[in-house]
Formats: sequence, structure tokens, C-alpha cells
Amino acid sequence: MHLMCRGQGQPVVILDAPTGMSSDIWFHVQENIALLTKVCTYDRVGLGFSKRVLQNESTGTEKVWGMSTTGRMVDNLHRLIKLAGLATPLILVGSELGTLNARFYSHIHDGQVSDLVLIDPIPEDIFEEDQWQKYW
Repeated sequence: MHLMCRGQGQPVVILDAPTGMSSDIWFHVQENIALLTKVCTYDRVGLGFSKRVLQNESTGTEKVWGMSTTGRMVDNLHRLIKLAGLATPLILVGSELGTLNARFYSHIHDGQVSDLVLIDPIPEDIFEEDQWQKYW
């Protein structure tokens, strides 16, 4: 997964983009926060500079997309943070879909998150609403 960090200091700020967007959406925000502390953007699997992982990729059989879930996105982010050696606690900033990831991450890894910033948050039960189910 693609990770780009700028600036120095703690706490480290992680910026998580809205649905279907890559980390470049945060360019100007990251530039300004980097004047104060270390700030990182990343691309979720299959977006921006992150490779799209296919099931059965190594066997040569039919390539099928794996389902992207909040749990999987949070696990990927956790591994990325560990591999990058980022200091905790973190400040997680999420926009839209990124807010679901930030809330879920802070729930599972609560000792690693000091603060959450939620921009245009999506309700956790959005896909359970009658209007949404009728739409599909």
C-alpha cells in the first residue's frame, strides 16, 4: 500500500480519503499540517498508487476481486502503520468512508489513537436503512 509522510513530530496524523478517492485529495491539507507535526496519507488497496490485489493472482486461475470491507481496510491500515514504524498514539482524520475506517480502527486499536477528526461522516448503519435497501 502507498504511504506518504511529511513533516516531523508527534502526534502523527493519518488522513483517510473519501470513497473512491486517493490520497492526493489531501495534498493541501497535508502540506499545512506538516508544518506542525508528522502527517501521513495513504491509498487503500486498489486506489491511487496502491496495487489492486486479485484473488488467485499467483495461480493463473480466474481473477476475481476480493470484497473490500471496513474490517479488511482497517487491518490493512494497521499493518501499514506497523511496517512504517509510526509512533502512536495517532490522530486519525477521515472523510466520508474514511470516517468509518477511523472509528472502527479506534475501536479495535483504542490504545493507538488519541483523537478522531470526522469530516462528513457516514452513519455506521447506512446500508441497513430501508431507503438504501430499496435502492439496490
